[in-house]
Amino acid sequence: MQKIKLRFVGIRPIGKQHGTKMRTIRKNGKVIPCGYLSPEYKQVTHAVGMIGKVQCNQKGWLVTDEPLEAVCAFVQPKKAKGRMYDIVDNALSSYFDALEGVVYKNDNQISRFIVERFTGGNDWVVEMEFRKRGIYDQQTENT
Repeated sequence: MQKIKLRFVGIRPIGKQHGTKMRTIRKNGKVIPCGYLSPEYKQVTHAVGMIGKVQCNQKGWLVTDEPLEAVCAFVQPKKAKGRMYDIVDNALSSYFDALEGVVYKNDNQISRFIVERFTGGNDWVVEMEFRKRGIYDQQTENT
């Protein structure tokens, strides 16, 4: 199988900067700031990972270590709280983190990333298509 298309509805993407919370700990009498992933970020990555596994299993996709191209469509509902994401790849970082070990071994395999963002509808929708990239694709891109 050369490509797989995944669809997620109703799961609000959360960027790492919003998913990481800061706190301080004391170690040897010193106050040390440290970050941890928020429960919201963990909830999103868990849901996306589980739904992604189900869709991959249904479509016969096996985790790959080959280079991939990711084509994503990101729809934010009109009534969503907050503003439209400025940096879509950061907003989708929770999705990419969740799909590690499901679609690909490591997200550094994604050598090309195409994204479209829209506003409309009543719910969050993220569609992601992952395509295996052959040597020919990579060579023609470099010329």
